[in-house]
Amino acid sequence: MSHNSRDNSSPYAKTPHHGGPQRKVEIAGPQETYVVREMGDCADANKTIKGETLNDALRSYAKTKWHPRASMCLPIYIKVIGERYVRCVWASGKVEVMPW
Repeated sequence: MSHNSRDNSSPYAKTPHHGGPQRKVEIAGPQETYVVREMGDCADANKTIKGETLNDALRSYAKTKWHPRASMCLPIYIKVIGERYVRCVWASGKVEVMPW
C-alpha cells in the first residue's frame, strides 16, 4: 500500500496533535463569587456573596449582619459550600478557620 492511497482525512475539525505543544490545563482565574450558609440561621438557605478573595467576601457579608450601633458584636460562623472547615468572622475583621 503506497502512501498516496491512504486516507488521511480526520473526523475532527482541528486536530490537537499538530501545531506544537498544546496547553492541557486551563489556568483558573480568581474566584469572585462564593456560596455560603450561616451556621445557626433558621432559614437554612444558601447565600451567594462576592469579593476579590474569600476573606474579603466574608468580611463584607458579616458587616451586613452586624448592627452598626451595637455595643458588642458576636462572631459569625459561616460554612462555605465546597470548603472543608467552618470560618469564624470577628467584628475586628479577623477571619479564623475553625479546625472542627
